[in-house]
Amino acid sequence: MTYRATANLLFFLPITLIAPACQPTMDSECQSLRDCPDGQFCRLGECADRSDGSSGDISPLSVPDVGEAPSELAANPDAATFADASDEEFADDKPSHPCPEAPVADRHNLVLNELLAKVPMGPDGDANGDGVRHFHDDEFVELVNKSDETIDMTGVEIRNDSHVRFTFPSFCLKPLHAAVVFGGIEPGADLPDGEGYDSFVADTRFAYADGGGRAVITAANGDSIADFTYGSHPAQSLNLDRDIHGDTYVSHGELTDPQTLFSPGTCANGAPFPTGCVDDESPDSQSDAASDESDESDESEPNEEDEDAEDSDDSAENDESDEANTT
Repeated sequence: MTYRATANLLFFLPITLIAPACQPTMDSECQSLRDCPDGQFCRLGECADRSDGSSGDISPLSVPDVGEAPSELAANPDAATFADASDEEFADDKPSHPCPEAPVADRHNLVLNELLAKVPMGPDGDANGDGVRHFHDDEFVELVNKSDETIDMTGVEIRNDSHVRFTFPSFCLKPLHAAVVFGGIEPGADLPDGEGYDSFVADTRFAYADGGGRAVITAANGDSIADFTYGSHPAQSLNLDRDIHGDTYVSHGELTDPQTLFSPGTCANGAPFPTGCVDDESPDSQSDAASDESDESDESEPNEEDEDAEDSDDSAENDESDEANTT
């Protein structure tokens, strides 16, 4: 044998000896789980019972069937039950919508009734009642359900121009009730609570500009409910010139006592919305109403001077009658 032949033999001999070791032995009982009867698994070339005291882990040499439950589920029946549970079985755990049949809020049933963008100075500016006047926290937006049925407020957004500041959670607003959203509140303080309204805190401060800005209310589907652009005004809220039904906004003091600078959650005159607001609360209209009442009183009550004149005429007629009878 030549030197080259000997070298080739020595080179291929280790490969020949190693290669058979990589192959499964011909007398192995199994190569995968499919080769074993039910209740057994393949471990190191032999089928073994799952109840033989072993952990039940599948051998690295075995190949589990597609869709077969992992070994940890086999060892934990509760896990298998959880995995097989249907979505319907967990649906009851989800909170139900409070008014699934209610119409959604839109421009036909919801109105922007009052906006406080310019907070008054000093204690008079504490609109949220937390004991501290704050130029952002005491800003508020008041929305009123003007319809005669409960509406779904879920997803309604309040914006400063195009910037979303608050999105309503799952919430239902009763007829002639208000939802008041404040810009913020002191930690630990309670939001105002009263008849006919619910209070919220904005997700992000409104930060409406004092000198003029834009308040936008959008429905859950993105449609516009209100789009109000305001200009410079006194440090008080801007209120519909007729609560709920007005079409323009005026300074709050023009609707009621000039010292009343805002009225979150109530009509401008302080009455709860469910009881009904005065149609026109302006001082001028109140004067006109008083004048009308006075006119009605004048018409209904007789004039004393006229009565005296009538009595004098009656007396003269009686005297003439007496003279004629004497003659």
